[in-house]
Amino acid sequence: MWTSISTGQADIPFETSFRLVCGQLLEYWHKQESLPPKFYNCPNWCGDKQKKLPDHCQACPVQVADKEFRAETIQLLDKRIGDEWKQYDFDSLVNTVYQVSSIAEKDDSDWTVQTARLVGIFQGEQAKRQRTVNFNSNQASKNQRK
Repeated sequence: MWTSISTGQADIPFETSFRLVCGQLLEYWHKQESLPPKFYNCPNWCGDKQKKLPDHCQACPVQVADKEFRAETIQLLDKRIGDEWKQYDFDSLVNTVYQVSSIAEKDDSDWTVQTARLVGIFQGEQAKRQRTVNFNSNQASKNQRK
């Protein structure tokens, strides 16, 4: 799982990297929700070609979104943290977010301190994402009334 935090003390570069990847991944998941249902199983089943494929089509919006997520997130990590984040490996950070997201709703009685910290970061990023959605919705409503 996430062996980067092995002591009771916070590993600031890891937590900062994790927080940034959480925010980006939540935004990515939000964008994926706007894709038509025919793309829900890409690349295992291509909704456009109606057949199983070994990989994404060239113009597949899922592949485009995946590449954008990766490039934008790496760029953000480089800008905000520098090379320090690279000790954790990008795919490991993303996998850790997936792992934390899957346990965030479960009983916390068996969590370690480190797990609880990561769940707290994940839930904080979820709340921030929701506040942003609410703010944008309120602004749109105000603009429509004018």
